[in-house]
Amino acid sequence: MRTRAVADVGRRWLLGRNGRAASKAVSESDIRELAVESARSEGIEWLPGHPVINEVDPHTFNYSLEAPVLDRYRSFCEIDHAWRFSSLQPCIRAADFRRWRKCRDRTHIAAFTIWAVDYHLRPRAEDLAAIHRDSIRRLWTVLVEKLGLNPRRMEVLYFDGAQLSEALGLALEDDFYVEPDRVTRETFLDLGLPRRNLFGLSTPETFLAQFPVPVDFWAGYRYEVMYRYGRSDCAVEVATGEALNFRRVVVNGRMARIDRLNGSVAACVIGVERVLMARDGLEDIYATEPLQTVATVLERATAKRNTVVVNQMSDAIRAVARIVADGGVYRALNRSLRSDLNGFWRALHEGARELGVSDEAMEQAFRANAQRQPWYPELQETVPLCVLELSEYRNRRLHRG
Repeated sequence: MRTRAVADVGRRWLLGRNGRAASKAVSESDIRELAVESARSEGIEWLPGHPVINEVDPHTFNYSLEAPVLDRYRSFCEIDHAWRFSSLQPCIRAADFRRWRKCRDRTHIAAFTIWAVDYHLRPRAEDLAAIHRDSIRRLWTVLVEKLGLNPRRMEVLYFDGAQLSEALGLALEDDFYVEPDRVTRETFLDLGLPRRNLFGLSTPETFLAQFPVPVDFWAGYRYEVMYRYGRSDCAVEVATGEALNFRRVVVNGRMARIDRLNGSVAACVIGVERVLMARDGLEDIYATEPLQTVATVLERATAKRNTVVVNQMSDAIRAVARIVADGGVYRALNRSLRSDLNGFWRALHEGARELGVSDEAMEQAFRANAQRQPWYPELQETVPLCVLELSEYRNRRLHRG
């Protein structure tokens, strides 16, 4: 009964009145509505997004999804009770922004949202297969039944079995062979994924063991869902999933070995902007609704036509707006976060100067970004602060000479 109930959620915008697929594009707001209703209909706890400035890794804006786990448990590896949640989590990945400036990548953005469709923790390791299978089925329901992605254009990469040291490319104290991830393979086949679209790989991308903070952390199977989009038929990652019953043991600040975890974790997440791009057959992630809302304001403010600069400024506005709304003013950040934030301010400063975008137009762009996200009122409240922070960045540049 639950599966059918969840499949019916969101039909108001996925299907027209005659029951046929609607032709209109899906917005981020639509996906948010779908995410909240799906979790509630399944009896899964819904969590608000965690601030991008968080205690998990104080040197990056990116690792925010693990923060609720630390709020709930004593540590990542002390899972003493069951918990299941879903959330929409904003992320800021400054490394992607720097890479984009060099190679003009059309599938990566710095400011993006991940939908944790299912995040399930259990204190018993033997529960992993069941919760992993259920997690994959929920992901399939969202991607295929609700959002209408074509299974024939989906490809899944999964762990195919290997000696662990070979798969990770690392020397380990106690090396051992890890069996193939049969649950991922068989579950996707049962759901209808063509066999030719399953690819077994034994790499760090399909066995999770890396984490940027030197603490004991989960390890185990990871799979990637790729989707061939647009006329180019290129593949882009739209979702990932994990089935974890190992633990990464850190000694003297470095990973020393992989042990068994006294518990199990199964999770699947979707990249919201990537799914919007794939579903609508777009060739460029900057053509999706979240970024076009901001880009339209900037384009109206200049007589010059430079799509590359406008796209970069749109991404930077989304990033700094979220950072500032979460308390990330320059003077309150550490050196690493200041460096990342300055990269976004620099792009806005140089882009505005190149295109002749006024401060008034910049403020309008920040407001447009805030207005399309009414679920996060802090964005609207901190628009003046964003404009002030940009002015202070310019003053710092001037004083440095």
